[in-house]
Amino acid sequence: DIEVSQDQAFYYPKYEFQDDLTFKYDSVSSYVEFTELMLNYLGYPVSRTDGYFDNSMLNSLNKFKQDNNLPVDGILDKDTYELFINNFGIKNENNYSMSNYYKWREKSIACKKSKW
Repeated sequence: DIEVSQDQAFYYPKYEFQDDLTFKYDSVSSYVEFTELMLNYLGYPVSRTDGYFDNSMLNSLNKFKQDNNLPVDGILDKDTYELFINNFGIKNENNYSMSNYYKWREKSIACKKSKW
């Protein structure tokens, strides 16, 4: 049997992003940690995935924002966070939005435990 595992980003809980939240260089947050995982997964490498917003996160976030026609301001906000959720779904050929994410997560957890 071959055990199949998915990228770490699949198993990270995705929380609703509050309208008034923003994160920038030198911030620490679980939202930043998820964004680091998403950046890596989507091909924008970062040097760490522990929730600390460092220079590599800043550079990759700005590149992602530039590639997606968002203001290149080095700020993680609700619009950017939700775009990560949408790009994550597109990369996986599914339409994962925040509204159906929780149904998908249940299937993902079951898949993580299965073997081929």
